[in-house]
Amino acid sequence: MSKYKDKLITKISNHTKSQYELIDKKDMRMGIGLFNRACHRNSVQKIKEGASESVWAVIAINSYGFPIVHFINKDSDGKFVDNTLGWEYEYLDYYIVDKVKECDFENIAQLLLDIKDDLISKCGNKFFNKILNIKNDNLGI
Repeated sequence: MSKYKDKLITKISNHTKSQYELIDKKDMRMGIGLFNRACHRNSVQKIKEGASESVWAVIAINSYGFPIVHFINKDSDGKFVDNTLGWEYEYLDYYIVDKVKECDFENIAQLLLDIKDDLISKCGNKFFNKILNIKNDNLGI
C-alpha cells in the first residue's frame, strides 16, 4: 500500500501544480498561527470576528512535495493570511482551489472532505483506492 499511497500523493501534488494558480508570497502575510489542525474552522472564525474579508480553499504543498487541503483567509488589504500555520506559510506553496461562499461556512468540514475526495478520485485508481481502502481521512492530505 505504501508505494501506491506515495504515488498517489505525488500525482495529487503534480495535479495541483498544473491545474491551480500559485499564490505569490508577496501577496501573503503572516497570520496568528493557532497550529490546531482546524484550518477550515479558523478561517470562518476570522470572518465571523470581522478580522478577514474572505475564506479560500487552497492546496498547500511543503518542500517535500506533500499536498495538504487547507483553508486560509484574505484580508481587506488584499493579502492572503494563514491563521492556522502562522509563520510556517513561508515554507509552503499555496495553490488556489476556490473562494468559499458564505453559504458554505456552515458545512465547511464537508467541503474539506469533498475537496479531498475529488483529488483522490481524479488522481487515483478507483480499483486500488477501493481494495487498499484509500479515503480522505487516511491519506493525510
